[in-house]
Amino acid sequence: MMEEQSEGYLVIFLQQILRITSLKDEKLVKNVLEEVELHVGTWFEHEWFGDPLTNVITDISRFVSEGEIDIVRSYSSMMYHMLQVRKTAVSVDVNSIIDYADLLYNEDEGGELFDAVTEYETYPKD
Repeated sequence: MMEEQSEGYLVIFLQQILRITSLKDEKLVKNVLEEVELHVGTWFEHEWFGDPLTNVITDISRFVSEGEIDIVRSYSSMMYHMLQVRKTAVSVDVNSIIDYADLLYNEDEGGELFDAVTEYETYPKD
């Protein structure tokens, strides 16, 4: 998938999380999003992220976890499609930031991101 779309781990991870969120059962999505919102602040405590990024991520996760499911699904679907065409749909500056963020993940970390996607997609385990 990465080669097909010429994208890195982060973009593919985000696309798949958004795709799953837009399709998954409402109750399951809410359960996962509420749990994520509880932990997102501690995930981004590293000083090199800086306050602006940490605040944006925390605010987005809170918005998503507290929003009505139809809004969350709509937003997820819109963001999924935007990431699919981002190289022509968003500014050079935004693409540069996304490209840089993609460079932050090595193969092992990318594998962990993809494992998280699989875990989310199969939640709850049978």
